[in-house]
Amino acid sequence: LHLSLRRQRQMCIRDRGRVLVNVEQRSLKTRFHDKEWQIPFGVAPMGMCNLFWPGADKVLARASKHYGFPLGVSTMSSTSLEEMLEQSDGNAWFQLYAGESDELTQSLVSRAAAAGYDTLILTADVPALAPRRRDQKNGFSVPFRMAPRQFVDFCLHPRWALTTLMNGKPRPCNVRPSGDSAASGDGQAGFRRESGRGLSLIHISEPTRPPRIAGGGVGVKKKKGGGGGGGGGGGG
Repeated sequence: LHLSLRRQRQMCIRDRGRVLVNVEQRSLKTRFHDKEWQIPFGVAPMGMCNLFWPGADKVLARASKHYGFPLGVSTMSSTSLEEMLEQSDGNAWFQLYAGESDELTQSLVSRAAAAGYDTLILTADVPALAPRRRDQKNGFSVPFRMAPRQFVDFCLHPRWALTTLMNGKPRPCNVRPSGDSAASGDGQAGFRRESGRGLSLIHISEPTRPPRIAGGGVGVKKKKGGGGGGGGGGGG
C-alpha cells in the first residue's frame, strides 16, 4: 500500500514542456508569502533527522540558505527551532504538533514567534496518531529503547553507530517526549500526542506577533494586510 501511494504521488509530478518561447532569461524563482524563493519547492518538516546522520538537520538548514528554498522545521526536530532558523538564514517555517498540553503547545508558538519565524505550519489533518507499521516492525519507539534487534542492526552499521555514539544520542530538542528522562529545550513537561490530540486556533491567538499560518487542509492565513492562498501541512 505504501509503495502504491508513493507511485501515485510521483505520477502527479510532471514537467510541462514549452516550445517557441524565448529561453535566454531562464529562472526558477517564484514568490510565495511575500518572499522571493530561488526554486519553487522546499523541504517538508521531518522529525529526528539526526538519526539518519549526526548534523543532518543543520545540513538541510544550510542548504536552505544556500539554494534559497523554504525549510519545514518539525516540532520533533533533533535541533532546536531557534538554531534551525539561524542556520537557514530565516528560510525556515515551524511545523506545530498540538499535543495533550495546551500550555506546551502555546509555548512552542510563542518560542517560534520570539525566534523570528514568519510562517507556522499547522498539522491539523491527523486528529489521532495512527499505528506506524514500519516502526512497529523495526521496534522503533520514542524515546529510543535498545533491544536485541537494534543491537544487531548497530553492529551491521559500525560507521553510523560509532559516529552517532561520538556525537551523542539524537533526541527531540524542542520538546521532551513523554517518558523521556532528558530535559527539553524549554524545560516543559513531556510531550504526548498519543491521545486527546487536537488543534484550535486559540493555540496561536495569544503571542504578541504570531506567525502567519499554513496548515494542511485549512488553507493559508497571512498576517494582517496580506492575502491568502493554498498551503500544505507537514508531518514530524
